[in-house]
Amino acid sequence: MEGGFPEIIGEERKENYINELVEGILKNDIERRYKISYKAAFEKMANHIMNIAPSKLNYMDLTSLFGFKSSHTAENYVEYLKKAYLLCLIPKFSYKSSIRTIGSKAYTIDIALMNKRKEAFAMNNLGWRLETIVLIELFRRYRAKGFDVAYFDDSSRKCDFLVCKGSSSILAVQVCYDISNKKTLKREIKGLKLVAEKTGCKDLLLISNYEDRAVEENDVIIRIVPAYSWLVDI
Repeated sequence: MEGGFPEIIGEERKENYINELVEGILKNDIERRYKISYKAAFEKMANHIMNIAPSKLNYMDLTSLFGFKSSHTAENYVEYLKKAYLLCLIPKFSYKSSIRTIGSKAYTIDIALMNKRKEAFAMNNLGWRLETIVLIELFRRYRAKGFDVAYFDDSSRKCDFLVCKGSSSILAVQVCYDISNKKTLKREIKGLKLVAEKTGCKDLLLISNYEDRAVEENDVIIRIVPAYSWLVDI
């Protein structure tokens, strides 16, 4: 999992290239264009979000952590990172429009931004990186068809991705690199079963590193597929 930037393939100085790329985007594409006042704090915030991605955003926490005057400033800064294609955001799924507008979850636009930057925290966390890869592929497959991608979280159970249009959900996806542990597998399946119960979604998918089988519980069928197979399945 090296990322999709052509310049890093076969390049020994991957870290330097990614650092220079990020710095150039932050300083030239964002700070100059939007006349950022708190440059140092903005850059720290940008790197912080890329370090903890995938993660739900709390603008009040970002405001306090980086000393902004208001959460509106933090929200604007995140929007600039999105427009510059460093981050992508997905909303929390809800039948209420007001809830979909808050609690966005942030992902880097490429996994190289997670583990090739200097002092990046993701490093070899294959789970986070696989989750990001799956999201990018879901965007590619479904956004052009008018579908949204959201995450599901009702506090007791979670599901990584829900492909939906309005109140209709066509696909629920959990991503877990290693499901060899029975407790881990049970947790992922419970999340998918809850989504099926709450949304009526029938197509339930668990993407892992290598397993390929189906699980059926109480008339609910969950497909377990290896990432390499799903990614090349047109």
